[in-house]
Amino acid sequence: MITISPITLVPLNVSAVSSTKHGVFAVLNQSNNKVFIGSGNLYFRKAVIWSLLRSGKHPNVALQHEWKYFGEAKFKFIPLFESENKEDISFMPECKRYWIWLTRATNKHYGYNLYKLTSGSIKLIMRLDFKDYTKRTA
Repeated sequence: MITISPITLVPLNVSAVSSTKHGVFAVLNQSNNKVFIGSGNLYFRKAVIWSLLRSGKHPNVALQHEWKYFGEAKFKFIPLFESENKEDISFMPECKRYWIWLTRATNKHYGYNLYKLTSGSIKLIMRLDFKDYTKRTA
């Protein structure tokens, strides 16, 4: 469980990210709790982002600068939503917008995402399993 003001991220319970799973993820800087929210093939996106950051060529200047300043060990890849079927994949853009809004990732004090949300309202219903959550926090 990772706390990012004002929320707590509970990573998906996966032992390893499958090379075929798509979803929404956060790249968390554990030094200052800033996040970058992204989506796509979870395995591929992590590999590409880490490769670009390690080589100093990531296009997000703020994220690249803080990677160099704090070091790789302070960054964590966190799957937030994993698709289970084709309907879930079509839902991912809305889910990504929700996580960007929730974490305030476009505010430079909280995150690294560079664009603002569209003017459309966020209509998202999240299913919470409180039994599972209490097990993780106990």
